[in-house]
Amino acid sequence: MTALPEGARVLASSPGCPFAALAYGDSILTVQAHPEFSREFLADMIEKRGRGLVPDPLLDAAQAALDRPIDDARLADDIARFFLERRAA
Repeated sequence: MTALPEGARVLASSPGCPFAALAYGDSILTVQAHPEFSREFLADMIEKRGRGLVPDPLLDAAQAALDRPIDDARLADDIARFFLERRAA
């Protein structure tokens, strides 16, 4: 995605992904990441599907990122809160 879609509000961004999480009104939430993917699944994707398709330096950075902590519980809470707070209003 190279431009913010009409009606979208940026909730999260990074230098490599300026639209990492978006909200459309009070009922649609999108995220570029895949919080449902386990570290093991991502490691397999990097090794078995990435090599030869994605530049090695990018794959190496992705592999190294798997060693960093991820706050899965916080992300799950943030997603739940997005929907619950708006439904209660």
